[in-house]
This record gives sequence, C-alpha cells and structure tokens, in this order.
Amino acid sequence: MTPKNARINTHINAYLLEVFVYEDDSNADGVIDGRLTVNNIYDQKNNLITSLTESDSEANEIIDYRDKTTNIYDKKNNLITSVIESDYPYFLEDGNLVPADGIIDSKYTLNNTYDKKNNLITSVQEYELDLDYDGILEYQFTIISNNSYDKKNNLISSITESDYETDGVIDERTNTSNVYDSKNNLITNVVESDYGADNVIDFRFTIDNIYDRKNNLITKVEEYDYGADGAIDDRTSTRNMYDGKNNLITNVVDYDYIGADGIIESRFTTNNLYDQQNNLIISVREIDSRADGVVEDKLIITNVYDHQNNLITSVREIDNLGRITDGIIDSRSTINNVYDNQKNLISSVSESDYDVDGIIDYRSTTTTSRTRLTNIAFSSTQDFPNLAEILQGQRTLGQVNQDLFNSSNTNNNETLAFLTENTSSFL
Repeated sequence: MTPKNARINTHINAYLLEVFVYEDDSNADGVIDGRLTVNNIYDQKNNLITSLTESDSEANEIIDYRDKTTNIYDKKNNLITSVIESDYPYFLEDGNLVPADGIIDSKYTLNNTYDKKNNLITSVQEYELDLDYDGILEYQFTIISNNSYDKKNNLISSITESDYETDGVIDERTNTSNVYDSKNNLITNVVESDYGADNVIDFRFTIDNIYDRKNNLITKVEEYDYGADGAIDDRTSTRNMYDGKNNLITNVVDYDYIGADGIIESRFTTNNLYDQQNNLIISVREIDSRADGVVEDKLIITNVYDHQNNLITSVREIDNLGRITDGIIDSRSTINNVYDNQKNLISSVSESDYDVDGIIDYRSTTTTSRTRLTNIAFSSTQDFPNLAEILQGQRTLGQVNQDLFNSSNTNNNETLAFLTENTSSFL
C-alpha cells in the first residue's frame, strides 16, 4: 500500500521502539549459549503495530527462527487484523539443520469485527502451513467464532466452528455459554465440544463460581465430562481466602482425578503475605501429591521491592523436589531486576543454584531498551527510514531525522498503513 500523495506531510510522534534481548548462559560460565531478540513498535496509543522475534539458539549469529507480527487497529483501538508469519528451521534428509532461510513456513491471519460497544462479535482465524518446506503454504484451515453479549456487555454465548480442510464443511464445533450474577461476576461457564460437528456433544467442561460481598472469588469448581455422558470424570475444587484489603492470603486446590468419586487424590495449598503497600512479599506453596497430609514439595517465594514498589529481587526456594520435605532447601533461583526513572524494567538477571552449593549453575539475562521515535516525518516513499537499520545500530535516530523534514496534514490511517507496509519489509 502506498499513500495517495507522492509526499507524506505528517509527523509520526511518540512511536515507541522497544527491544528485548534475552541471553542464555546454560552453564553460568560467562559464555552466551543462546540469544533471543524481540523488537516491538507501538503507536501513539500504545498499540503494538509490528513485532519481530529472532532466535539464535547457539549464539553463533545465525538466526534459527524468525517470527513477524503486523497488527492493524480501528479508531477505537480495537485490533481488527493481525498477521503472524513464521520462518522455522528444519532438518534435511541427511540430518543437517537448515536455519531460518527467509521463506515463510506458516502464516496466521486474524480478522475481527466489533459492535458499537466495542464487543468482539466475529473472529476469523486462518492458518496456512508449509508442511514439506518447499516454499508453498499448501495446508490451510479456518476457525470462526461468533459471540453474543447481554445488555451489560457480558459475553453470554460463543460458537466456534473449525474447518480443517478449508472445504466449507465444519469439522468441529464448540459452544460456550456463560451466566453472570447481578454484579457481572461469572457464576457459570459451560463449554461443549462436538468433535465431528454431527450435533452430538463429545466433551463437556463446567465451571461454577461463588463470590463474597466484595466480589472476591471464594470457591471454584471445575468438572470434566470427557464423554459428555453425564458422568463427571475429573473434578478440581478451589477455595480462596482474602484479607481486609482483598489480597488473596490462602488458596487451596483439591484434585479429584479418578472418577470424581469425592476422594481427593492431591492437594495444593498456597499461603501469601503482603506488605503495607499490598505487595506480595512471601508466598509458600505446599504440594501434598497423595492428599494424605504429608507435604512432598514446598516452594517458597520471597520478594523485595524498592520505594516505588518495583519488584527488585525475587528468590524461589524448593524443598525436596518430590521427596518428603525436611526443611532443607534443595534448589534456589534468584531474579534481580533494574528499572529506569519511569519504572520501566530495563534489566533482569536470573540465576539458579540447583544443589544449593553456592555455585551458580545457570544464568539468563534480559535487557530492555525503549526509544521514542519522536518528530519523525516522511517527505516521500524513498525518504522513509529503514527502521531495521536503527534496530541494528547502523543509523541513529538523529541521522534519520536529518534526512527528513517537518510538515503536516496527512490522513493518519494512510500514514499508519504506510508505516505498517514499510516496517513489514524488514520485520
């Protein structure tokens, strides 16, 4: 898509370029063993318009996997179109691995429509796959969802139909229905799947919720009927308790796996403690895998925050790794975070000591940079800056701005389409 006018007289103000770099040091020896980079660009309303993910699994400057996302929004910031194109690695017959080669191996397209209240009415998902890596997306299937809402904009019904051969014949159908109380809390959710789309229900899943006067969820019961024959096969029951500030302090989950006969097979219990700012400072999860009162695994999470309530340190300790807990920590991992003046996370370092001998066995580092693409204007199609050069450090924003001149009064949708097209050339 090219703008109607030869010259684009507008500013693209306050576009945000966000870059995440994840580096994996699997032996904690100071040598990077793998790297993942994510480049995101957001518009003025913080909508993600383009994203590029590249994986260098051996940190050898060879991209093994590449994933590109392009999004388009309406005037109300509703996502109307999303396209994800993926370039996968694959193995040759001789066993050699072919990394990302610039040829699209799968394509996912999402198209949404909304009503006047911004409720999602229809969602169409189209999948295209290159199964034999010959550059042709020969396998296709489509999933279509239609939603309906009550007067309070609560989703009450959703019908999803899947056409796995893209021949116009529905192969699977799933119906979801919801019931709400007077406070718009979801009290019942029922999902029924008809795998052959022959009007015979093959699977049923049900959730029943109860809330307290403050709308906190206090009980949740999930039931699975795998044959949709009316006999419950599995049941999960959750009980929650809250403090006076509505913080979750106790969570108990009981699992009744075998025939839902009322006998609990396993139980997970979590107890939380908060500071005066309602930050979670200690969380202890105990796993009683046989529901016999003996705790086999215990996870202890301890968090520390700065004066701005940013999480700066989180320590996770595991007691016993499947054996009976004895109060001795068997594994420890620590995450340390650094923030900028705007409370944005700019660095996170995770270290694991698998046997708690004081020697770090694994380390990963995530760094985040954010740059405002401020006062960028486009004078013509050839003047549009290749943002890939910015991402790769070949050009600075200052150099880009020197190449452009300031002007105004171009249709924003036209400019956004132009931006999407040009960033798609490198993403």
